[in-house]
This record gives sequence, structure tokens and C-alpha cells, in this order.
Amino acid sequence: MDFDERHSIRGVLRSVKALGWEPATVIDVGVAMGTEGLCEVWPSATICLIDPVEENVPFMNQIKEKYPHVIPLCAA
Repeated sequence: MDFDERHSIRGVLRSVKALGWEPATVIDVGVAMGTEGLCEVWPSATICLIDPVEENVPFMNQIKEKYPHVIPLCAA
């Protein structure tokens, strides 16, 4: 893996996957406007997106539309 790629969230997630970690469930707290690479790196994992800000719900719903294995929650 290129050193520069490890300086992004997607690159770090790919590094973790390359080490063999394949979670069944991922919980992302503080989603805000997106979660770079999470759904692409682990497409078979159930991914729970949690953000307490109502204004960020449309961003979580957009992710849900693209990835049916995502569960969006607006909660604190």
C-alpha cells in the first residue's frame, strides 16, 4: 500500500482489512456528512451510522440508499 494512501480514512480502513479484519458489524458514531470508504471496504458488514444532529439525517439516508446493509440512526 502506498504510504500516502494511509493518510486518508479510506486508506486506513483498507490497511486494517489487509491485515485480515472482516467485521460482521461496524458502528460509526459521528457520521456528519459521510463516512469515507467504510461501506466500500466492508460491503457485507452491517453498518450502523449514528449521528445526533438532525441536519445530518439526509446524508445518512443517502448512504442507506446506496448501501442497503446500512442502518442510519439519529441519536445521542
